[in-house]
Amino acid sequence: MSRASLGLVALSIFAISGQIYADTQAVETDRASRSKSRILEEVVVTAQKREESQQEVPIAIQAFGGGALSAFGIEDTTQLGRIVPSLQFTEVIGYTLIYLRGVGTDAFVPSSDPSVATYIDGVYMPSLLGVFQSFGGIERVEVLKGPQGSLFGRNSTGGAISVITKKPNPTDVEVELSAEVSNFNSRRYKAYVSAPVTDWLSVSVSGISHRADEYYEQVNRELPENKTDAGRVKVSFRPSEEIEMELAYFKSQQVATSSILSENNSPSTLGSLLLIQPTEDDYFTETDFPAGMRSEQEVFYGSLFWGLPWFDVKVIGSDLSSVTTDTGFDFDGSAMPIAAFTTDNQVIDYQTVELQFLSNDVDEKWFNWIAGLYYMESEVGYEPGHLFLAPNLVNGLLGGVLGLSPAITDPIRSLLSLLPLDSTPLGERGVVIDINGLLGTKSQSVFAQTTIHATQWLDVTLGGRYQEEERFMVRSDSALSQLDGNGTIELFKFPLRRNTVTNFSPKVVFSAFPIEDVMVYASWSKGFKSATYNLVSIYEEPDYVEPEEVTQYELGLKSEWFDGGLRFNAAVFQTTIDSLQSGFVSLLAGGAVTLENAGQARIEGMEFDATIVPFLNWNPGFVVNMNMGYLDAKYIDFSDGAGYDETTGLFTNNLDFTGNDIVRTPEMTGGISITQAISLGSDHEFEIGADYYYNSGFSYTPQNTIKEPDYTLTNGRVSYLYIPLGLRVTAFGKNLENTKYHYSKFQTDFGVNQTLSAPRQYGVRLELEY
Repeated sequence: MSRASLGLVALSIFAISGQIYADTQAVETDRASRSKSRILEEVVVTAQKREESQQEVPIAIQAFGGGALSAFGIEDTTQLGRIVPSLQFTEVIGYTLIYLRGVGTDAFVPSSDPSVATYIDGVYMPSLLGVFQSFGGIERVEVLKGPQGSLFGRNSTGGAISVITKKPNPTDVEVELSAEVSNFNSRRYKAYVSAPVTDWLSVSVSGISHRADEYYEQVNRELPENKTDAGRVKVSFRPSEEIEMELAYFKSQQVATSSILSENNSPSTLGSLLLIQPTEDDYFTETDFPAGMRSEQEVFYGSLFWGLPWFDVKVIGSDLSSVTTDTGFDFDGSAMPIAAFTTDNQVIDYQTVELQFLSNDVDEKWFNWIAGLYYMESEVGYEPGHLFLAPNLVNGLLGGVLGLSPAITDPIRSLLSLLPLDSTPLGERGVVIDINGLLGTKSQSVFAQTTIHATQWLDVTLGGRYQEEERFMVRSDSALSQLDGNGTIELFKFPLRRNTVTNFSPKVVFSAFPIEDVMVYASWSKGFKSATYNLVSIYEEPDYVEPEEVTQYELGLKSEWFDGGLRFNAAVFQTTIDSLQSGFVSLLAGGAVTLENAGQARIEGMEFDATIVPFLNWNPGFVVNMNMGYLDAKYIDFSDGAGYDETTGLFTNNLDFTGNDIVRTPEMTGGISITQAISLGSDHEFEIGADYYYNSGFSYTPQNTIKEPDYTLTNGRVSYLYIPLGLRVTAFGKNLENTKYHYSKFQTDFGVNQTLSAPRQYGVRLELEY
């Protein structure tokens, strides 16, 4: 569907809705009886740790309630980029990489913290644990832009995505059920049930189960079904009006392929010498190594709120563990038996505690404040990861190099199976190098923020966080597995380094209210991301990476006009990143993953988002949402960078990337979404929606040689709601134009591995809510 076609869809929706309204105007003259779009629901946010309207918070923030997310067709956080300007999601080997306003992290090892942090109910969640971000029983989602150094945990230099789940209902039974079927044999089921047990106790249970065939086909083997099973239990205690306690338990199991399955469509010189042939960039792959991931996550978290006469106290604690028990990745991305990486014990273990003191009776004071303490300790890494060199060499030579048909190769394989090849380099494992790397962290900080209501039209916000963080290697070594698989031979044992850094990140905001429903703010804020160590190294000592510091200046506008018919928010900003942390992958660079610092990067940009109800009085169900972001994101100083020689394709570490574009940062993103809610009497409602998204393209590496071209996406939805039963049926389509674009490109010594995003998807969803 082209842009012109989308415009015709919009006009058609408008014309249909106008005719329907004209036909029913005689019996529905009361404005209150006309349908109002779910997108217009009011959202109260806690971006500053207290409940406020998002239009009164002097930071760039976009918030969406559960109804609005459903109306937009958003099912998890990775889809938020369609409605949030300058928010970019990509992947590498199953790891989610988030960039917001050009600030993010392209390294994908557990020791490299995300710059855009994800929080569930105020608890920090590592971004790679994607199932935490699937929506079920969601109250709202908040996207906070820019450094969040003063109030949000740690390392949120680019922003934060805060997901707030529903509290157990203390008075009524609440049920949300959803069943969805779509192409690729996808079946998705969600459930949320909440009920009071006593006057002071209520419980909720939510769950999700998803099964789907992989949209890729692997020529040499049948890919496993993608599976997700997850559930959350929340218990709310209210022993008195002043005290409320919540406890939650979450567990999930996943089997997924995602970007772990990729194909080398552009072999390097080295790859060509090793007989890798270029292939079509399509949904068929001839990679020789099994691809996929199996993982399990478990989280306990809870909070205690105590309202005292002079101030309120809140405590939030969590214990998170994630174990990836089976990951397989074909490093060379080809049919050739060259290199592969697996792990059967990738560990992520986090414990956090946050103590908050908050002022209360805000309306009666000329200022409000929050202060607190935050502590986190963690251990992450591989114990072990495995690098396979020449795995399954015989099969690879038979099918890959010689290109023999199964009628010939199958008898040969049967004959070779009688020989004791498993204890030689010709066996299925080839030569295996075990890599052990565990990183420990202890982080503690104290933070405070106050907003002073200086006059009726001027507020001043002052905040800051002092942080002390220690990083230390718990284990770092490599070993050669014996060919028979029994035992290992130590190769290198590296010194267990440790380092402690401290930082103070301040924030100053002036916000003015020149007229009603209009706020202008100017802010200066800093953010900090701790130093770290590389985890994956075979024959060189793990890299130490200096801490990253971010400074942002921002001028913003928040406004509502025409009695709520137009909401328009905009911002211009400049962000400077000192010692930007960057990742690079090469077997010839000491092992696999190399971490390094760029000297400085700078981002200058502007963005806006608008919600328009053009016919507020006679058709409040017709809503247009628009957003656009522009970024000029450059490396100001990045010399001696790691990359690949453009002629030979061999690793080199003396390249100069100064002046290049920052990775994974489109110059321009934008979207428009049109929805129409149509009420037919008191029992029936229709909702029609279409949206269009544009991405101008971006580079995957600081070298700027691997790029994603510009692309567009078009989605559509039609739903019917039977109001008495709370029953909604939705037919939907995603990527209706069947656009080919990638969500992963990954350069190695052997070429560029690429993974295409999903082609056109379509299906039906049934929802029941009461």
